[in-house]
Amino acid sequence: MSQNGDDSNDYLMAQSRRRVMLSSFITIVITIAFTIEVFTTPNSNSNSNSPSTSTTLDPKLILPASSTTLTRIAFGSCSDQTRPLPYFDTIHSFAPNLFLLLGDNVYGDCTSLDCVELVTAYKDLSEHPSFQGFDLPIIAAIDDHDAGIQDADKNNPYLEKSEQLFLDFWVPDGEDPRRFRPGLYTSHTFGEDGNRVKVIVLDNRTFKDEFLITDQWGAPGKERYIVDYDSSKSMLGAAQWAWLAKELDDESIDLQIVMSSLQVLNSNTGFEAWRLFDHERTRLTSLLKMSGIPSLIVSGDRHVGGVYKDENLLEVTSSSFTHTEPLGAFGVTSDEIDESRITPLVRSNNFGAIEIDWAENMVHVDLRLADNEGNLLETVAGQRLTPTFNISLN
Repeated sequence: MSQNGDDSNDYLMAQSRRRVMLSSFITIVITIAFTIEVFTTPNSNSNSNSPSTSTTLDPKLILPASSTTLTRIAFGSCSDQTRPLPYFDTIHSFAPNLFLLLGDNVYGDCTSLDCVELVTAYKDLSEHPSFQGFDLPIIAAIDDHDAGIQDADKNNPYLEKSEQLFLDFWVPDGEDPRRFRPGLYTSHTFGEDGNRVKVIVLDNRTFKDEFLITDQWGAPGKERYIVDYDSSKSMLGAAQWAWLAKELDDESIDLQIVMSSLQVLNSNTGFEAWRLFDHERTRLTSLLKMSGIPSLIVSGDRHVGGVYKDENLLEVTSSSFTHTEPLGAFGVTSDEIDESRITPLVRSNNFGAIEIDWAENMVHVDLRLADNEGNLLETVAGQRLTPTFNISLN
């Protein structure tokens, strides 16, 4: 064979090797690019049971260890993410072990099934400097505006989408039971023997039947709804009631805190409350009393605060963080007349403060000023707005 023929063969073999190397290089690049895409792109499937991959978990979403002794808890409701949110700074100064959000944590009522407004509301909250700077543990409950529609009930067309958005924002655990069954009810227990606290989170929206529309719009005690004596109607639904009965049957608990977005003990309102299904309210209060465990109900929704009592059962309503209603709103010219309420209504932006003295076996709870917005200059955020009420743990 001539020298020219050998050179030609060597050239062809070299070209072939270069093509193989180039093909291998392209394959490696494509593989790396695909891997990066899979592990960095947020999950866009709204029906997924798992939250988006995140390299750093927000400390607000990391609950204390189950052995933690709780001594301070803050709570409240109704926060419009488009407004200033100074209450986060006030509550941070209170330094609670837990911060309980009782619903209407964002406002983004939906106008279509994709709930663009609610998606935007969560985005706005996540980007709000006051929220970003808050680093204490949060437990959240759902209310109607988190559910995407005013006065939401089980017929809510946005139920599935709003619950998924709630879980993806507040519940990072992809194995949380709420991701695999209807309803956002849950419980968390903290502490050891002798200082064990259970926080019970009720879902007042997913299973609730429709309230009965008023026959006298705006009348005191009948503002929007009236009491419905149909005993087949439910607030919690059968599955949640069965779950709750088991949760309350726990003799190891020293204090149980029940988070209800809607007021329980209010006895004279025509706005949303448990009294509108009085048979359901009686069922709940009876379960709490029969449990024999010291109990505190914390509620929200009303855009006013107040403290309520039924025998040894205490309820503190904290609402709102950002837009509490002044007297005269909605034509209301005087506070509700309610035998169960033991304080005047609180009409300043407020939060609830719980302090637990384990040495004295006593719980202290009151409402405090959430911010200085719209208040007199001499007021100080964090000051008490009600007397302090006590619950004995003995």
